[in-house]
Amino acid sequence: SVLGQWTKYSAYLQELYGNFAEAERLRRESLRHARAYLELRTRLNGSEHLILRVASGNVASCLRLLGNNLAAQGRYSEAEVYVRESLSLMLARSSRESPHVARTLGNLGNIRMQQGRLDDAEKLLRQSLSALERGQVRSASPGLAERRADLAFVLMMRDRWPEALALFEARDQGLRSDPAQFARTGSLRSDWALSLIRNGRAAEAAEMMQRIVNHYRRVPYADPQVVARANGIYAVALAAKGDDAQALAVFERALPPLLGQIADDAEGDGLGAGRQFRMTLIFEAYLELLARQQARNQPVSGVTGSSDPVAEAFSIADVARGSAVQRAVVASSARASLPDAELAALARQEQDAGNRRLELGKLLARLASAAEGQRLDSVMADIRREMESLAEKQASLRKTLAARYPDYLRLIDPKPATLAELQGALQPDEAAVAIYIGREQAYVWTLNHRQTAFRTVPLSRQAIERHVRRLRETLNLEDGTL
Repeated sequence: SVLGQWTKYSAYLQELYGNFAEAERLRRESLRHARAYLELRTRLNGSEHLILRVASGNVASCLRLLGNNLAAQGRYSEAEVYVRESLSLMLARSSRESPHVARTLGNLGNIRMQQGRLDDAEKLLRQSLSALERGQVRSASPGLAERRADLAFVLMMRDRWPEALALFEARDQGLRSDPAQFARTGSLRSDWALSLIRNGRAAEAAEMMQRIVNHYRRVPYADPQVVARANGIYAVALAAKGDDAQALAVFERALPPLLGQIADDAEGDGLGAGRQFRMTLIFEAYLELLARQQARNQPVSGVTGSSDPVAEAFSIADVARGSAVQRAVVASSARASLPDAELAALARQEQDAGNRRLELGKLLARLASAAEGQRLDSVMADIRREMESLAEKQASLRKTLAARYPDYLRLIDPKPATLAELQGALQPDEAAVAIYIGREQAYVWTLNHRQTAFRTVPLSRQAIERHVRRLRETLNLEDGTL
């Protein structure tokens, strides 16, 4: 029990320092100790003793914390397994109105959100919020405020912006009910500012984001990625209210670290639907601004190395449309460029280990979702052990590759494509068309080996999706007719 608590709080410390891999090791060790203590108490005290409630609760807490750690690393499928197991343990000994159950439901809802399973995420977050409200937590409860914000964000992802804004405003009113707490923590939030922008209140959003950015400037240290995202949303608000010159300056400060974050998040299940959503909003606002700069025939400083708004927009669109397929092509090219067959084989093993671990995580999540009587616990335990072994193998192989061929890591993290590179690859009798479909409009680049044409098309992503659905319906041959 003492060792379990020591490893649990040591893991907290490592997470505060951002060392999630070491924290994961400690979380797993803490879970092992908690399970051993529960087994010991069950053997010594019997299955009905009150101390088992404490011991079981500790196991549930360790499972949830390990799941949160894995989610922070972008390993959402694996994280879901542990959080679901934590929830099952809690429900066996606590009511659904318990704050611990509500918190775990919220954790699971956020994992589902990052997986892009928005129906499930909304359902779980509403259950969590309802549990807190039925449990009669105080209006200014930070847990209640957090759940409202989480649910509001899922509604944003579902284009239900007025509902999201209403939740943020309810959250603000609740937090203000405790003036002393509010004076310390306030209620500002970047996602709230995004909801204001989409509800036509860009000036309020810009003022809110300026206060948030100024706060980060005053504190001794803030996560650079969080600061970059705040600056990106501040730039979105400035552009939305028509302050293009200042928006450009803020975008140029925010985007380089955000582009770096995409590379860092290439492992795990990917960037995560929530983070991808925020990134896309920022990138697309920048694309809209670049299109306006091009229409005004004004240059930009450029975050991808070009002062031409058309070339800059092309590179940003390449990042915004990045996909798992693109990462797979990059990985294959990186292997092909290695100087000898032995290194290429090591690279193949490293990438296979990562892919295998991701697929096992998805399988584990499906197994964990089965009804309790249908779960294959021994199979799930074997999969967990294999995933841990694969993670160690992948880390070791990557370390070997980096030592023997330092350019390998650069090859698997390439820079965005540029117009000049595409033009250089075209023959005199060839042309290319590149399209990016944004939330509000589409962008089209038409080029040959010497010149480029660029224009925007006033068709939103939603409108194009409607056209695609209608086209597919005309090709539906289920009734045997066209």
